[in-house]
Amino acid sequence: MSATKRMIIAIGVSLTSFLLGLLVLKWPIWLVMPVALGFYFGLSYILTPQFKVADVMAEHTALNEELNQLYLDSRQRLEQIATYQTAIEHEAIRQQIEQIHAVGQDILTHLSSHLQDLSSSRHFLEYYLPKTLSVLDNYNKLEDIHLSADKMVKVNDRTQRSLTLLSQIYQQQRDDYYQNTVSQLEVTNELLEKTVTFGRDMIQQEDSTK
Repeated sequence: MSATKRMIIAIGVSLTSFLLGLLVLKWPIWLVMPVALGFYFGLSYILTPQFKVADVMAEHTALNEELNQLYLDSRQRLEQIATYQTAIEHEAIRQQIEQIHAVGQDILTHLSSHLQDLSSSRHFLEYYLPKTLSVLDNYNKLEDIHLSADKMVKVNDRTQRSLTLLSQIYQQQRDDYYQNTVSQLEVTNELLEKTVTFGRDMIQQEDSTK
């Protein structure tokens, strides 16, 4: 419901109560006025949508709606990261995924009850979570198409180095919350970008040879 509709309803009910009290019930003006105003402000509050940002109720505003969606998207991405623990065969990489996922859970658990940190965590949530998924998705595809041994060695090395870096970044993000010094991390990372590009190029090369 739009703000205009909410205001019209509140005014209509308030005016109705005013006329009813004044003309029908014959209440004095000093009694009718606060009752009518009570209806207006009460309905305005009740009709204002309330929704959850993480696990905490917040008034429906554009910013809170955006942060709520950011949290939900991040939760979904973290769940997708967890699926690669079983999809990927390489044991060392699976262990790295498990560690990243565990720290990611800690981060989202913290954000679910500390809404003030959602905004400052935007770059981490919008860049590093999707980048983690890109690295894992590329690796999973390359593992499935059975590259030659020498190519797979290169893929393993790049992927493990990227996941080591990601693990460090996740841990830094988590630890900063408890030290009250949240890092913005407002930069892209060359190693991650090259790893994603490398994986995509390898997939395209393999597809072109089929």
